[in-house]
Amino acid sequence: MFLLTSLTTRSQTHIDQDPIKVSVISGLTADESQAKRYEVATVVTNSHHWQYGGSMIVELFHQYYGSGYEKYFVEISHLQGNQNTSPAVYLVESTGKYHNAMVSVGPSSGTNTFRSGYENLSYPVYIDVRNYSNYTVRITYLRSRVDTITYDNQIVIHTSPTSWDISNFTPPSTSLPVNGVDPFIEYTASRIWRLGELNGANFILKQQTNGFNALIVDGINGQVNLGNGSLKIDYEGGVNAGGDLMVQGDIEASKVRVTATPGTFPDYVFKEGYELLSIEQLAAYIKEHGHLPKMPTAEEVEADGQDLGLIQRKLLEKIEELSLYIIKLEGDNNSLRVVVTKLNKALDDLNKRLELLENKSDVKKQN
Repeated sequence: MFLLTSLTTRSQTHIDQDPIKVSVISGLTADESQAKRYEVATVVTNSHHWQYGGSMIVELFHQYYGSGYEKYFVEISHLQGNQNTSPAVYLVESTGKYHNAMVSVGPSSGTNTFRSGYENLSYPVYIDVRNYSNYTVRITYLRSRVDTITYDNQIVIHTSPTSWDISNFTPPSTSLPVNGVDPFIEYTASRIWRLGELNGANFILKQQTNGFNALIVDGINGQVNLGNGSLKIDYEGGVNAGGDLMVQGDIEASKVRVTATPGTFPDYVFKEGYELLSIEQLAAYIKEHGHLPKMPTAEEVEADGQDLGLIQRKLLEKIEELSLYIIKLEGDNNSLRVVVTKLNKALDDLNKRLELLENKSDVKKQN
């Protein structure tokens, strides 16, 4: 048994095949090139509690001058709300010639209704339309349809939604999939398009308000956890298997920036009070340990690899220590030059005196 209601203005039909319900909204248009946004439904949920109705399908039918169809799967349910993760919207099918509309879920707002002490939250479901288009929308859902929100697991269908102007946008395109995998679009704080899958990797394009600015490769060999995990590219284990980025092969870049914690860069070598080993102490250390002080051994690097930032700082520390040794040696050399100059002058004086004595001796012999 089902209930069928038809309206002449923006013809809207509700079908109730408990528990599945369907609502149809027509006349979602965009005049000329000005993009429009319509709020077609308001969904109520409480992510702290189990409830019916987390699954929802929104279908878009293009009506003007050519074919076009999209099917979106919308998740707004338990464990998907402000207290937990965000609602998600997936484009699961896209066919036809024209694709000028898309589905999104807006931010939540309070309803001033509660369940077990937790406020029920409402989420607007938007349809964005562009480019001289007219769309009919069919929404399939499990929630209880109401006109006034009183509890969770409810939905308000806006039978004659008003529109407002928005910036132009680019809907997900059927040209985006990789290897034939359908794309999906997820709305959280920003727009995210899943481009597809290739060799176990998900390719995701992330859009901020200023446009596309991030390409994310998610799940290469099943070994990526965005945010705090590791990304492994053609990597089969081995040295430093717990690193955040592991690449089996060469990495080529025009520039690599390694940051340093304040106070760790080795200019401290030149500050007063730095304990510089004497040459004798340095020679003794090298003879005993076979490497420079404060540097990793060959065995450690071969076993664990090397931290480029750390090793660069240590190398600079050694260069600055060498500079101090050179400055000290130059000072010692200058002192030695003064001594040598004095010794040479004394030697010249002695040679002159010796020459005078020899001359006097020769004169006496001749007399």
